[in-house]
Amino acid sequence: MSKRKKALFQLIVLSIIIGLISWHTVYWHISNMHTTIFEYIEAGKGYLTVLYYIGLIIVTGILLGILMGKILEVLGYQEKKAGNTAGGEK
Repeated sequence: MSKRKKALFQLIVLSIIIGLISWHTVYWHISNMHTTIFEYIEAGKGYLTVLYYIGLIIVTGILLGILMGKILEVLGYQEKKAGNTAGGEK
């Protein structure tokens, strides 16, 4: 399997995972589960609310970063290596 095909497959899988996370967030909003989780703060379980939202933010951010890298791979972007910029050797 070529490098670009592998990156395309990973891109599709990452897109599906991010779509599922988005669906989960919208579903919780529609079903008013987000109000239930905020009631945990009053019940002394505020750490659960904080852990959930921080975890959601971290996972989504990491997945979006990887997704952007895979998009660049599929498009064929290649990083150009800089030469010796120290100026010591010529």
